[in-house]
Amino acid sequence: MTNLVTKAQCSFTDRYALKKRKTINISEFEFRNYNEDTDFNVINQWLSLSYSKYWGMNDLSTKARKAELKNTDHKFGLVGIKHGKILFYTELYHPEKDEIGGHYPVHEGDCGMHLIIAPVDIPEHGLSQKVITAISSLILEHLSFTRLVVEPDINNEKVHRLNHSVGIEYSQIVPLISKTAKLGFATKYQFLQSQGKVSPMKNSNKKPSLSLATSHLTAEYWQKANQHLIAKMITELSHEQIITPQKLDDESNTEVASWHITFNLDSGTSEYLFRARQYQLDHLLVEPQSICCTKDDKPQPLDAISFILSCRHLLEITDALLPTYLEEITSTLYSKAYKLMHQHKTADQLATASYQEIEAAMTEGHPVFIANNGRIGFDMLDHVEFSPESGQPLNLQWIAVLREKTSFAAIESLNYDTLIFDELGESQLNAFNQQLSLLGLEPSHYYLMPIHPWQWREKVSRIFAADIANQYLVPLGTTEDKYQAQQSIRTFFNLSSPEKCYVKTALSILNMGFMRGLSPYYMSRTPAINTFIANLIEDDPYFTKKQFFVLKEIAAIGYHHDYYEQATQTDSPYKKMLSSLWRESPYAPDQHGNVLVKKQQKLMTMAALLHIDEQGKSLISALMADSPLSDHQWLKQYMDLYLHPLLHSFFAYDLVFMPHGENLILVLEDNVPVKIIMKDIGEEVAILNGEKTLPSDMTCLAVELEEPMKLNYILLDIFDCIFRFIAPLLDQQTEVSESDFWEIVSNSVKDYQQEHPQFNAKYQRYDLYCSTFARTCLNRIQLNNNQQMIDLEDREKNLRFAEDIANPLALFAETHRIT
Repeated sequence: MTNLVTKAQCSFTDRYALKKRKTINISEFEFRNYNEDTDFNVINQWLSLSYSKYWGMNDLSTKARKAELKNTDHKFGLVGIKHGKILFYTELYHPEKDEIGGHYPVHEGDCGMHLIIAPVDIPEHGLSQKVITAISSLILEHLSFTRLVVEPDINNEKVHRLNHSVGIEYSQIVPLISKTAKLGFATKYQFLQSQGKVSPMKNSNKKPSLSLATSHLTAEYWQKANQHLIAKMITELSHEQIITPQKLDDESNTEVASWHITFNLDSGTSEYLFRARQYQLDHLLVEPQSICCTKDDKPQPLDAISFILSCRHLLEITDALLPTYLEEITSTLYSKAYKLMHQHKTADQLATASYQEIEAAMTEGHPVFIANNGRIGFDMLDHVEFSPESGQPLNLQWIAVLREKTSFAAIESLNYDTLIFDELGESQLNAFNQQLSLLGLEPSHYYLMPIHPWQWREKVSRIFAADIANQYLVPLGTTEDKYQAQQSIRTFFNLSSPEKCYVKTALSILNMGFMRGLSPYYMSRTPAINTFIANLIEDDPYFTKKQFFVLKEIAAIGYHHDYYEQATQTDSPYKKMLSSLWRESPYAPDQHGNVLVKKQQKLMTMAALLHIDEQGKSLISALMADSPLSDHQWLKQYMDLYLHPLLHSFFAYDLVFMPHGENLILVLEDNVPVKIIMKDIGEEVAILNGEKTLPSDMTCLAVELEEPMKLNYILLDIFDCIFRFIAPLLDQQTEVSESDFWEIVSNSVKDYQQEHPQFNAKYQRYDLYCSTFARTCLNRIQLNNNQQMIDLEDREKNLRFAEDIANPLALFAETHRIT
C-alpha cells in the first residue's frame, strides 16, 4: 500500500481510516473506526479516571474531551473490541502535523500512535502486551506504514516497557507543551524481530540506535554518577582500611560531620571534603552532594577515575590489572548514568509495583563492590539490549546440540522430554524438530537448549564454528516467549509464562570479578545438589515453620568443546561457554496444584530493600510505612524469616548459603515479609567442616577451612554485607534507630538459641557475641584479581583482610550469650 505522504491529494485520515473495510481482525481483537455517537461516552469515562493522567484530559470538560477525540484530516481513532466490548482506543496521527514533528525530521511513512486501555476489575495477565502488539501489527503490517512513532511521558514506565516489547527504540527526550516525552520509533523489521518472527541469528546486525545507546551520557548525569560512585568509594575503601578519612577537629562530637582525605602526589595535592556520619561496623555514610574536590587548592570536577588514580598506591593493584579495573569503573559509571536518565520510580511507587518492575528499577547492584557493573564484553548497544536496568523483553536463542557431546541432568522426578515439552510447548517443539529433519538430521540425537543472544553472536557462532560446520551444533532461532534479564544479568524470568522456569545461561563477560560462564561438569551435578538441599529443608519442620523455601535448579545442560578440554586441564573460561540451567519459578504450582505465592502476595528480591530513589528514600522504609505493622514489628518479622533459618542451617547442619540480596526473594503480603525463598543453590551452597558424613555424590559440598573463619559466613555475609547497609537507612528514615536495629538482631539470635538448646556447645564454639571478627575485604579481593576473585576449589586462597572489626552484638554479650 502506498504511504500517505506520497499522495498529496489524499488526507491521512482518508487514506488510512477503515471506512471501506470497516473492521480488521488481528489476534483476538477486532479494530473498527471510532464512532463519536456510540463510543465517546465509554472512552470519556476512561479519560476522567486518574490512571489515564498521561493523556492529559483528567481536568477537561466533557465537551473539550469530545473535541480532542474528534477525527481530523491528520488524525483518526480506532477502537479495539473483544467479545463485543470496547477494550481499548488508539489514535493514529500524522507526525508532521503534530507538535512532535517539530522535534525530529519526519520520514515518509511515519505514523504516530496514542493508546488507552479500558480499566478492568480483574486484571488479565499479558493483556496490555497483546494490545500493543496488535496495534503495532495493524500499523506496520496491515496499513503498511514505514515507521511507528511514539512520544510517551518520560515518567510513564509501564508504557516504556510495552514499547520496548514491540521493538520501539527511544532516540531522545523532547520538551513538549504538556509533558517531557521520550521520542521512539519502530520499523517493521524491528517489530517483527521483537516478536521472534525474524531470527536475530540470521539478522544480527540490527541493534538499538547509537543515539539511544549514548543519550544518557550528558554532563549532568555523568557528574551525578561520579558523585555517587566517589561517595561509595570513600565508604567502602575506608571500611576496608585502604584510605583513612579524617574528621575535622571542630566537629568531632557531631553525628554528621565534615571529613577530608588528602592525597599527596607528584602531580600535586588532591583533597576531598565531604559530610558523613560514622555508623557501626566502621561504616562511613557519605552525603554524595556534599563532596567537593580540589587540586592544589583549585576546585576540580568530581571524577571517579581520578580518585582511583590518586589512591592507586594504596590499592595494591598491579599495573597489568589496573587498566581493566578502570574499565570496570567506567562501565559502572556508564550504567549509573543510564539509570539516572531512565529510572524515575519513587520508593513509594515501587512499594506497590510488580516483581519484574522492581527488578528492572534497581540502581545499585552489589552494595559492597565498587566496580559492580563492569560487564566487560558488552558494548553500549548490548547494554541497551541485555542489561537488567533496561528491562528489555527479549527472546532467547535456541540451538540443538549433539547428545554424545553434551551433559544433561535433571532431578529424579523429571526427564528431558517432559522438561522441553513444558518449556516449549508442542507446536514449537515440533517446529524445531522439523528444522532438524529438513537438514537430514535425526531429532532424537540432539538436545535442545537455550542460549543468551549475545553469547551466540559473540562467542559460540565463532569459537564453535567447527561444531556448527559438522552439525554437532545447529542454530534453530527463537521462541515466542519473552524473557527479562534479572539483576544477576545471565538469569532470565519468563514474562510470557511466569509459571515456566527461570533460565540461566553462560555469558562470557567479565563482571564483578568473574567471567560469567557455566561449566558443563558443574551442570551435571547441579540438579542432584539441589535435590539434596531441598530435601534437607523440606524434611526439617523448623524451616516450614519459618516459611523458608528453596527454588530448585531442576535441570541443567552443558556442551563439551573437545578442543579446549584437550588444550588445558585447568579451569578456563573457554570450557564454560555453552551451558544453561532451568530453575523453578516461584509462580509454578507443585504436584498437588499448590503455589508458593498467593494472589494477595507479591515478590521482590531482598536486594530491593536497599534501593534508594532519586529523592533519597529507601524502599525498605516505604514498605514499612505502607504496612500495617510498626517499624519495629516489621523488622522483627523480617529477622524471624531471614536470620533464623540461616542460623538453623549453620548450627544444625553446618550448611551455608550465599545469602546476599539478589539470591533471596521476599514474599510480601500487605508489604510485610511472610516468606523467604532462597535461590542459586547449586553454585553457592557449602557444608563447612561438617560433622556428618555426606553421601558419596555430595562430597563436592564439603568445604574444609580454618575453624575461626567458619563464623564469618554469618558475620561477614549477613552482618557486614547486608545489615551494615540496612541499619543506617532505618536509622535515618524510620523509627528504628541504629541501636534499636542491633538490639533486634541480638534478640533474634538469642530467641533462636534459646529455642534450640541442643546446639549450646556450638553456640560457644561459634560465638555470635564475640568482641571482634575478621574484616574480610571484598574490594581488596577484586583488586588482587579481577579476573577470578574466588577459587571455588579453595575458597580461602584469595581472601584479603585488614584489622579485625568490632562486632555490634558484643554489647549484648553479657545478657544474651549462651554459657
